[in-house]
Amino acid sequence: MKRYIRHNLPQSFKELFGCIIKSIEDYNLFRPHYALNGLTPIEAYTQKLSDIDFSEQTRQAKAARLEQNRKSTCPKC
Repeated sequence: MKRYIRHNLPQSFKELFGCIIKSIEDYNLFRPHYALNGLTPIEAYTQKLSDIDFSEQTRQAKAARLEQNRKSTCPKC
């Protein structure tokens, strides 16, 4: 949640609430989790888990995350 708040800098409770909703949706619907074999929490909850190899998805997600971190710089640091 800190990431959404830090990047959006909400100025009111309504904007803060929107940031919280976005962070929950992103976490549950769009971000694959290593502990769930590359599935999002909603996929793991609604689908039967299988023994599929997620190593390629994991590699791609790690590369995308590292690239995003390289592009994101903190002006205060």
